[in-house]
Amino acid sequence: MTNTELIRRHVEAIDGSLREVAYLLDMEILAEDTRHFESDIKSAQRELINLRIDELEEARDLRGLYDQLKRLKFCVRVIQNNLNRCEKAIDSAEESLNVITREVESANDSDADLDY
Repeated sequence: MTNTELIRRHVEAIDGSLREVAYLLDMEILAEDTRHFESDIKSAQRELINLRIDELEEARDLRGLYDQLKRLKFCVRVIQNNLNRCEKAIDSAEESLNVITREVESANDSDADLDY
């Protein structure tokens, strides 16, 4: 016989992990992070369009484009961090699922012992 309370707790843990992933995807990654990333890409493109190659005299003439590229790299890191949080939540859900699987298998083995 399975330990339904143990299974229930782990099902709730899986639900919580999936809710966290959904939140991160909806609110952080898709809503905020990608909006900033898209905006910064457009800013970098505008900076590149406005770059006057024939008028470049000093390295500081490239500073605007350099700063925009740094912002893009920062956005990628923020997205990576949130993706890492998603992966951690999914790993946690997998661990809970493994516990449930072991519990069910253990209960089936115990029930099989009673059959003889």
